[in-house]
Amino acid sequence: MAKKPSRWKHWRSTVINLGIIFVLLLAVSFLPADTSLSQIKDRGALKLCVPASYPPFVTGDPEHPGYDIELVQAIADKLGVRLAINKMESIGRDFNPRNWMLSRGQCDMLAGGVADTVRMRNFMQTIPTDIQLGWMLLSPDGHIPVKGDQIFVIPGNTGLNRLELSGWLRNQGLNARSISMRAGEKQVAQQVFTAIANGDMQGLVAENFTACSLLKAKGTETNVKASWVFSTETEKTDGQMKGSSAGETYSMALSLWKGDVTLKRAVEKALQQLDKDGKIAELREFYMGGSIICDN
Repeated sequence: MAKKPSRWKHWRSTVINLGIIFVLLLAVSFLPADTSLSQIKDRGALKLCVPASYPPFVTGDPEHPGYDIELVQAIADKLGVRLAINKMESIGRDFNPRNWMLSRGQCDMLAGGVADTVRMRNFMQTIPTDIQLGWMLLSPDGHIPVKGDQIFVIPGNTGLNRLELSGWLRNQGLNARSISMRAGEKQVAQQVFTAIANGDMQGLVAENFTACSLLKAKGTETNVKASWVFSTETEKTDGQMKGSSAGETYSMALSLWKGDVTLKRAVEKALQQLDKDGKIAELREFYMGGSIICDN
C-alpha cells in the first residue's frame, strides 16, 4: 500500500515563500525614512538646477525667466518654500546625464528642457509632461536635404542622443557643420538664415524648441519651413530615414533624485493643483503659444 505524501511536503514551498516575504518586509522596515520633503521645508528652499539658457524653458530674462523656471517657482510656492536656482554650464554637454556632474548638494530638482529618455530615468526619477521634444529640420520650403548637401547642426542640451543623429547624418551623406547658441538667438538666426538664403547651406537640424526659437528670431524673411525629422512625409521621401531611432520624440520632464519619494509625491500633487487652477495652461500659452510646432 503506497504511502500518502506528508502534508509538510505539500505545504513546504508555500511556507518557505511566505517566510522569505516576511523577512524582506521586516528588512524594509529598518530602512531610513525618506526625509527629502521635510529637509526642503526645514531649509526653506527648493534647489533647482537648470542649464544656463534653453528658451523657452530657461531664458535669462528676469521678468520672464522661462517656462520651467516659472513652473517650478509655482511648485515651490505650493510647498511653502522659496526657489533657489543654480545654473549649470555642464547640463547638456553630453547626452548622458551622468556626465553633467550634478549632486544633491547642488539641486533637489533638475529642469530646463530635460528629455524623459531611458538614460535620464536610469539616472534620476522623472515626472513627464505632455510637451514633446525631438529633432527638427529647418530647410527651404521644407524640402529634405539630399546626399552631399551642407547643413547646420546644433547638438542641443536636453539629453537627446547625438550619436544616433550623427549616424543618421552619415547614412544620408550630409555634410554637417556644428554651431552653438552661445552667440545668442538673433545672431545665430541671422547666420543660419543668411547662409541658407545664399545657398551656402541647405538646412539646419536642432532640437525642436531651439529650431522654433531661431525661426522666430530670424533677421530676414526666408522661405524656410520647419518639420519633424523623420515625419511620415519625410519617410516617404527617402526610405533610408524610416525607422531611425534618431527620429523619436520624447516627453519633457522634471527630474528628481531617486528615492526622494515624499518630494516626488508633493511635486506631483502641486502639479495637479496648478493644472486644475489653469496655471500650466497659462504658462504654456505665454511661452509656447499653446503649441510646440513652429509658426511657419
